[in-house]
Amino acid sequence: MNQLTIYDEYLTDISKSNSFSNRAFLYGESLFTTIRISHSKPLFLEEHLERITASLEFLYRTKIPKNIRKNILKICEKFIHGKLRITFYQESNYEDLVDKDGIIQLVYFVKELEHDFLENISNVKLCFADARKTESLIPSFLKNGNYILQSLEKENAQKNNYDDVLFLTHDGFITESSTSNILLRKGDCFYTPASSSMVLDGITKKILCRGMIKENFKVKFESLKVEKLSKIDECWLLSSIVGIQNIAQIENTSYNVDNNWTNKLIAILKEEIENE
Repeated sequence: MNQLTIYDEYLTDISKSNSFSNRAFLYGESLFTTIRISHSKPLFLEEHLERITASLEFLYRTKIPKNIRKNILKICEKFIHGKLRITFYQESNYEDLVDKDGIIQLVYFVKELEHDFLENISNVKLCFADARKTESLIPSFLKNGNYILQSLEKENAQKNNYDDVLFLTHDGFITESSTSNILLRKGDCFYTPASSSMVLDGITKKILCRGMIKENFKVKFESLKVEKLSKIDECWLLSSIVGIQNIAQIENTSYNVDNNWTNKLIAILKEEIENE
């Protein structure tokens, strides 16, 4: 008899009411994307669907559900502003714990927000993460559900009165923060690390840089050595949920927040949203 029994803390059998026989629970293996809802519409939907499509093919060798676009639009209609996270995971054969042929499940999580995208631009302080980024088999487009390292690093940073961390490679190159890409400016030239297994191919970064290039901004996709941070004029964090954040400080280096440049970047992002 192949029966899995699960008990809660009171030794109540919860086998029939909850399913923990999945690779997300057992191994932390899941993939997700998080979409910003603005005026009841999902921002950058096509790019998020592309990410889901590529991620499902890479991790599970399966195709994107046919009804997912329709479901996303229906969910977003219920909220004016918010964030929608879509997580995929695979049911497992608990007997051997290595089954890769289980059913693919997905869950929608929605959190309502008070402010619209790009409405509140905050100033943040970063410190360097203790851990270092290393190359892996995870492609740049895949957001996997194991964020333990990022969470621990950010918690430690906040204990020391920083808002977030900046991850470096073992060679001292800049990569990204716990949940955001980084954009740096020196004069009229902008730098952002190229996407890799150590740098997420962030959708907001992709959209913003595309718009910047259209406007003839000088954008270079290359990592900078940590020593270069003292020579940078200005820098920002970019993410699908927060949008743009001014970086006011990295470790002991402070930056003058130039709202003029920030406003230019916001204008470019808003134009890209209007052109969707």
